[in-house]
Amino acid sequence: MVAPAAVHSVHGIRVTAIFYAIMTETPKKSQEGREAAPKNPARTGGAASAAVTAERRRSKRRLAEDQRQRRVWALLGGTLGAVILVLLAGLIYDQVWVPSRPVASVGSTTLNTRDYRQEQRHAFARQVAQNFQLLGLFAGNAQISGQFAGQSPGINQQVRAIGDAPVNEETVNQWIERELKTQGANAEGITVTQDEINQELVGDLGQIFLPPPVIAPTATTTLTPTTEATLEPTLAATAAVIPTAELTPTPEVTTTPEATATLQPTPGPTEAADQVGQIIDELFRRYEIELAPSRADPELSKDDFRNALSAQYREQAITRKVQEKLVPDAGFTPSTEPERVSARQVLIAVALSEGASQEESDASFNEALLQAQAVAEELRGGADFAAVAAAESDDAARRTMVVS
Repeated sequence: MVAPAAVHSVHGIRVTAIFYAIMTETPKKSQEGREAAPKNPARTGGAASAAVTAERRRSKRRLAEDQRQRRVWALLGGTLGAVILVLLAGLIYDQVWVPSRPVASVGSTTLNTRDYRQEQRHAFARQVAQNFQLLGLFAGNAQISGQFAGQSPGINQQVRAIGDAPVNEETVNQWIERELKTQGANAEGITVTQDEINQELVGDLGQIFLPPPVIAPTATTTLTPTTEATLEPTLAATAAVIPTAELTPTPEVTTTPEATATLQPTPGPTEAADQVGQIIDELFRRYEIELAPSRADPELSKDDFRNALSAQYREQAITRKVQEKLVPDAGFTPSTEPERVSARQVLIAVALSEGASQEESDASFNEALLQAQAVAEELRGGADFAAVAAAESDDAARRTMVVS
């Protein structure tokens, strides 16, 4: 486009120059705008903005949902971890700490809770075995044997409750006594083998729990009576009877050598071990029979009976060996006269009034102590005991005592 040819004023020149510049540049910019701008800028820009907004909202929702899920999983994980820690702590307490707690000790040997519970099981096993042993010994007396019959169900319940029951002092004392004997025997070089234990056990319980030996009749006795008696009466004229008797006794007794009675010897180690197994089997069988009416499962096992009886007869063998070593029969002379110890005393009583305070009690005791010390010094100085006792003692008898 061509600018106007004549412009007369300065102001008009400036306006004409600006108008010329606009007219020459506007078409180029308009063309570029038409090429870059979309066909429907308003519609296209609104759809894009809505899509971006929707995507942002979805992103925020996903982010919030992820955060919520992480919080839930963190809470569940923390709760589960706390539960596991509580269960683990309870398991450690019940299975590790409680069983390891000491109950008693002898020297360097300690009886912890786990060992005590096993000792208690053995004590109940020995009680069951003793009941059956007494039943066998008094089988012919219903009044006595009835006291020991049917005791297994009650003992079985006690075995089940060992973990919850308080410590049985009798069981602890039995363990202490057995441990003292064992340690004392070891110090003296006395040992007991398992073969000796088996032989002790079979010798004591075999007649109750083992079947009786079958003995075939081997004795043959022959009695051949050949007694002949002849009586020849003669009647004389005087009516006197004169008997004439001829007796010929010739008994014959024939006894075979097998008729000699023999005693059963002590079983050897192998035989004793086999018989111990038979005794344990029979003992457990009777235990199960007594439990059958109550339909209770046996709480004691064959190993409980075996270990319980083994400990019992080990102690019995140790006691016998210790007695044989410390008190030999050849050099022991029993005395029929009891030993007596004479003791004399001077009693200084502490007089307290009813409701006396601790300070008053201490003062009275200190006063009596000073008096007793003075009497002791007087006696050490050679004073006559009878005279001092008569003057100072608060004992009503005020005389010499003899303590047996």
